[in-house]
Amino acid sequence: MSWISGARFRPPLGFTVFAVIGIGILWSLCAWQLGRREDARVEREVYEARLASPAFDALNPPENPEFRRVHASGAPDWAHVQRVIGRYMWSQPGMQLLLPLRLQTGQSVLVDIGWVPEDEADAIIQREAQTSGARTFAGIARPYADAPDARLTDDAAGHARWRSVAPGAMGEASGVTFPPWVLIDGQGLTDEQDIPDRVPPVSGWRLAPVQRPHGEYAFTWFSLGMTLLLVWLSLSFSRRDPSGPVS
Repeated sequence: MSWISGARFRPPLGFTVFAVIGIGILWSLCAWQLGRREDARVEREVYEARLASPAFDALNPPENPEFRRVHASGAPDWAHVQRVIGRYMWSQPGMQLLLPLRLQTGQSVLVDIGWVPEDEADAIIQREAQTSGARTFAGIARPYADAPDARLTDDAAGHARWRSVAPGAMGEASGVTFPPWVLIDGQGLTDEQDIPDRVPPVSGWRLAPVQRPHGEYAFTWFSLGMTLLLVWLSLSFSRRDPSGPVS
């Protein structure tokens, strides 16, 4: 005879309430992670489809340039390089340099030329500025929305510093108008490729969005919920006293 035949079902009230709430929360988190996994799959497909589209010229951008390949030629404005601080690479503090590029039409776009070490930024900008004439950049177009607190106080030399990329506010600081996207200069890297260790500025972008293990997260939440359910069942069955009366 199984052990259940010698036990009665008497779930403890307090733990039952706790178990119902806990299991509901854990399995809700499981469903949420499964939904995020599906959203990530769709996002990846859209991203790859946009990358597969023909590259466009920044002189004539499409209605939705998001994550499309793009190239631009024009006159760089090294005097108004925008610096996004707090960027680390190889555990080294640094910054992201965004260069205003004036196109033949008179319009301007922001070019993310890459990461530089914090203590080498001035020297690198001076070195790059010595290259006279027009420059051509190629990469992908990444959209950015301005954060209200993006701009920080300028450094001692009067250079504009930013907490995050903000094309609108950066345009105001440079005296021009930028589109709401930035040309990320450099080559595409697969998930398995490391960012190359080379002379800064170090640039590049991923050929696909970074994947998160949402399926593993979902399994974890589901397993925790099942564990709590089994604990509740174990506590809910109490053994009968063999010497006592059987109802």
